[in-house]
Amino acid sequence: MRGYAGMADGEVDLDTERGRQVWTLMKRRSIGFSFAYMIPAGGAFKRADGIREIHKLDVFAVTATGSPREFILPAIAKGTKWKLFVDSAADSPKDVYPQQDGPAPPRSGKLTLDYRSLMVFVEV
Repeated sequence: MRGYAGMADGEVDLDTERGRQVWTLMKRRSIGFSFAYMIPAGGAFKRADGIREIHKLDVFAVTATGSPREFILPAIAKGTKWKLFVDSAADSPKDVYPQQDGPAPPRSGKLTLDYRSLMVFVEV
């Protein structure tokens, strides 16, 4: 990512057993984060060397997780045509769709991301 980083903020409820467990995992750096985002039209371009460079993305979920997590597409994203671009949990050749011709999100709008995985959809 050439020196760029993302940042999210949230709270951990330390008054619950689960909150204390999550806090301990975070302090040990043994918890993963799943990000769900989409690249809007015009949010990326293909460089002369063939690499696609993303300069804008819409993040709609960040979750600390040690197991698969279900996400639901936000209402604003449901009216747009999206195609899968990257799925870091999938095996090749279904992990990257360089022609932006991957499958659309499920009609239900529900996506399941594995632990420490990433799915990127692009607007077509």
